[in-house]
Amino acid sequence: QGIQFGADLTKLDPKLSASEILRAIVEPSHEINKDYQTYRFLMTDGKSYSGLIVEDAAKTLKIVENPLVQVDPLVINKDDIDSQTKASKSLMPEGLLDRLSEHEVMDLIAFVLARGRRENELYQSGASH
Repeated sequence: QGIQFGADLTKLDPKLSASEILRAIVEPSHEINKDYQTYRFLMTDGKSYSGLIVEDAAKTLKIVENPLVQVDPLVINKDDIDSQTKASKSLMPEGLLDRLSEHEVMDLIAFVLARGRRENELYQSGASH
């Protein structure tokens, strides 16, 4: 089983509007959820790493540099970190909607707003975009 590195689209905050959800998809770096924030680490030996912290222990951090690759997290000794900064870019790439038709984008927004529940009124016959 892999590591979750993005929000479950069926469990988003119910207060989010369609426009807020669309903005998060179109501009993923506009506001990065703290649970999915990546960091850049400059080490005392001059090496640098960038990744998502998946475990923060007393003396070590475990980070995933590329969540799409199935490898064990990299273990970093905290004493070896010279600096740690938040990355300004989201793990979620920009341009995800570029290959979708307008209808597919509307279906995606409907799915997210319905929280994936088929019984939602957005899926009832006659519902239109």
